[in-house]
Amino acid sequence: MKKLQVRMFDKENDFKILVNWAIAIKQVVPHPTALPGVGSMVVDEDGKKYGVGFLYLSTDTPVSVLEWVYFNPECSPKEKVATFKVILNVLEDIANKEGHPVMFAGSASPGLTRIMEKAGWTKTITGMDHLIKLIK
Repeated sequence: MKKLQVRMFDKENDFKILVNWAIAIKQVVPHPTALPGVGSMVVDEDGKKYGVGFLYLSTDTPVSVLEWVYFNPECSPKEKVATFKVILNVLEDIANKEGHPVMFAGSASPGLTRIMEKAGWTKTITGMDHLIKLIK
């Protein structure tokens, strides 16, 4: 595996990639307006895209929310683990620098939950579903 790098998610150019990944792994495709401005795309030096994650920053509390994590379905399990670790590190750093030292996230994947626990995260609720509704 090549060295992984991070760049900011470019909604105009990257959203279609996110949609394709979500469809390929049978996950929800987020509405583009639901994505926060802070998103990290993990790539290698050749431009191959490995995964993406987003961070919501609260305006009234020091809490941030990690959401909408997707991986390139062509990546190996080892590449997905490495990608997720990069996403966690980068978004944790951004949250802390922005004055949001508390992070919240949901996980439906036991594997990702274990990675998060090893990185210092604590389970708060089990068997939880996240729901979203676009109100017009």
